[in-house]
Amino acid sequence: MKIILEQDDPQLFRQIEDRNLLAQYDLLRTSVEVALTEHGFRVMHDLICRLHYFAVIHICDTAGAYRTKGVGIQHSMHAPPHPDKVQELMNEYVAYLDKNWDTKTALHLAAYALWRMCWIHPFMEGNGRTARAMCCLVLCVKLGFWIPGSHIIPKQIRDNRKPYYDALAEGDKSDPRIDFYNLERMEKYLEELLTKQVGG
Repeated sequence: MKIILEQDDPQLFRQIEDRNLLAQYDLLRTSVEVALTEHGFRVMHDLICRLHYFAVIHICDTAGAYRTKGVGIQHSMHAPPHPDKVQELMNEYVAYLDKNWDTKTALHLAAYALWRMCWIHPFMEGNGRTARAMCCLVLCVKLGFWIPGSHIIPKQIRDNRKPYYDALAEGDKSDPRIDFYNLERMEKYLEELLTKQVGG
């Protein structure tokens, strides 16, 4: 499959990126609706990878696959883990959501889903788009309904990224080795976005 690179055709690249976001949004909504019919819903690797695939198909040659190379993150001092650690860390990501699904709040689980995926950076490209989709999915399924409002959380984040980057940086002070997650700022940030979405 031919991959369109931004430097080769910026206009077509942007068009594909926009269409991909719409396709990912459709998959996200369908996935939430299906999940709400399930008893004992669990986040699975295949769902994460499908959301990534729809976000970057035709603009990334590893769409839907965890990375096997090193990557960097713009706007962050954080260095993503070595690619050899990605599968193990994503296993922990899925396990944390599963283990804490019934005991943690929707905002905490959504904050974790968003921050931790950005921290792991499991894909070559499209990590933020996939993390924001996962955040939305977890929030909706945990709350038990598709959140109404046209000014959706992922779009709010894209439109004003500084508070998002600040909340991610605060989360980077977490230490998963001792089960300590510094996600209060991210939870508060998501609560504000959720209020705007429902109110708008």
